[in-house]
Amino acid sequence: IIFSPFALTNFTFFYFLDRPVRLYVEFSKMPLGLRHRQVVPGGGTERLPSHADGVTAEHNEVFCRWGQRIQHWLTSLLGKFCPFLQPIPEVSPAELDALRPFAEHASVPFDVQNSKHMQTLGELWGLLTNGEAEPNPTFTTPRWKDFGFQQSHPESDFRAVGVFGIHNLLFLADAFPALFRKAALASDSEGGFPFAIAGLNLTMMLLSILNITGQKTCFHTTHSSSSAVSKRARRVFVDLMLESGTDRAPSVRSQERTFGTVYCAAFQVLERIWTQRRATMLQFNEVLAAVKSRMDEVLAAASSLEDISVQAHL
Repeated sequence: IIFSPFALTNFTFFYFLDRPVRLYVEFSKMPLGLRHRQVVPGGGTERLPSHADGVTAEHNEVFCRWGQRIQHWLTSLLGKFCPFLQPIPEVSPAELDALRPFAEHASVPFDVQNSKHMQTLGELWGLLTNGEAEPNPTFTTPRWKDFGFQQSHPESDFRAVGVFGIHNLLFLADAFPALFRKAALASDSEGGFPFAIAGLNLTMMLLSILNITGQKTCFHTTHSSSSAVSKRARRVFVDLMLESGTDRAPSVRSQERTFGTVYCAAFQVLERIWTQRRATMLQFNEVLAAVKSRMDEVLAAASSLEDISVQAHL
């Protein structure tokens, strides 16, 4: 919406710049004998006085060529200073292939029979309870609900994001321990939001921006939203995920760190919006929609991960 006046100005200006060029091209294609004549009553024609009698085909060609050059130059100039006016390049098949290992990593379902998955769940339990001992080998306890899970065992809450959802919560605990503890402890208090469910929803949200959703690896070449901001957000997010700083392709571990940085920014946005609106559980989906809109804006305007971290605080 902010850039719509610029887009309208761009369209209007170039329409009227291009129109005389097109009309002159049509004029130049007319037979010379008809260029300066008009129809008179009775079906005949008469010659019109004109200052263009000396205009030749060469003049027409020069005029058209310079008009097109000016149009191209002004388009490039506006695109440089107003990048939102430029077309958004689609994610290429080669870029999708480069993201495939990360997509497969993010799509691994949580498995209670997998010892590594249970160990990861144990790490989350220790951070949430400030180092309390494991309740039992299966980690089944109503205390999970105190931290925003829906069941006595969080397995069902991981269905949509798998073990990757736990990784993001652990990344938040490592990068922003104070925010992690504050949000987790507030889950069971008035005015707090369901910490775990909120965190897992943010993982799904960011995967949807990348168009990596569900338990199956899912790729699309266009973003599901038709919004220009959403499309640019995806374009920037994909670029950040594929940056490695070296000639080699980024590793899945480095891509997970990049994703985690964006995830932490999204969590800060969620916490701020929830607090500012004094939201309740009845407004949970409304707040998530606001976070999605804000993260689209943050990503679309970012040129680095540092930009995203800064914008998350504004």
